[in-house]
Amino acid sequence: MTSHPWSEYHSYIAYISLQEGIEGFEASAFQGCENIKNIVIPNSIKSLSYRLFYNCENLVSVSLGNGVTYIGEGAFFNCKSLSKIHLPIGLTALGQDVFYNCKKLTSINIPYTLTKIGKRAFLDCPISTIYFNGTLEQWFNKKWNAYACFGLYTLVIDDEIISKITIPNSIARIDANVFYNCKSLTSVTMHDNVNYIGPNSFYKCPITRLYVFAQNPPNGGASSGIEKSDCTLYVPKESIEIYSNTIWWEDFKNIRTIGSYYIVKFVDWDGTVLSSDEVEEGSTTTPPADPARQGYTFTGWDKNFSNVQSDLTVTAQYTQILAIDEIFVDSDALQKILLNGQLYILRGDKTYTITGVEVK
Repeated sequence: MTSHPWSEYHSYIAYISLQEGIEGFEASAFQGCENIKNIVIPNSIKSLSYRLFYNCENLVSVSLGNGVTYIGEGAFFNCKSLSKIHLPIGLTALGQDVFYNCKKLTSINIPYTLTKIGKRAFLDCPISTIYFNGTLEQWFNKKWNAYACFGLYTLVIDDEIISKITIPNSIARIDANVFYNCKSLTSVTMHDNVNYIGPNSFYKCPITRLYVFAQNPPNGGASSGIEKSDCTLYVPKESIEIYSNTIWWEDFKNIRTIGSYYIVKFVDWDGTVLSSDEVEEGSTTTPPADPARQGYTFTGWDKNFSNVQSDLTVTAQYTQILAIDEIFVDSDALQKILLNGQLYILRGDKTYTITGVEVK
């Protein structure tokens, strides 16, 4: 570690005041200052040097000035308490190991100006949400390094959680790692201009629907990380055969023609899902076997599920079974019925139908 005038006092320093006009520090300047809790970096500092705050285990928050364009290797390595830091617009690169082992860093913002993230930059950080302040197209144009080691995360762009995406028309190549470990992404649409899908571009993304408009299968899909057993592939009608006979693409469990598809869900009286099916627009689906409910008779479903035009939830309908326990006439000639444990008095001028039997 480089020697500084304050080196022998590292374990005692609890507060650092960095004044505007300071341009930077040598490597490891504050390494091991374990009692520092907050740092404000002035706008005059352009870069943070190698392991600048390495092993500051009680550092909780960092405010970076707008002038910072580069954060050097291991600058916040092993800052185990760091939970709050905002990366400024203008930042272009993160060195390797920058936030390695920041155990309390659960979210991070990525400015659109950031173009490089070094290896292991976020290794052992429990990041669950990434906020990106650019556009989806700008996200695609990043050269992401899988070894940056984002854990499974939810991506938020323009204050919207990214769960369904349509690849921008300007994108023909989907580069490696672009959605690596993005747990919020479930549906992807690729226009007919997409001709290449990069390695690990959708690694561990829970994609269930993939729409590909290209008549010929894009190259590179085999290493994309898409789980074919869990994903339905939609392709142009005239391309079904070629996708079904092309290596890797042929292994999708379901290959369907592109069109409008809706989810039809059958549920029981208590909300229990009995079955769920994906149905093409204008088609019908087959309901599950008639459900059973003690004390009731199943009478049908509450909605029509032929000519499906939207997502549907169809609920089972029942009528209660009325079991007559006893019929008797009292001394006043009033007929009484003990029904399901309750006593009913029948008026003489009325006719009652109970489970199909008339009682007068």
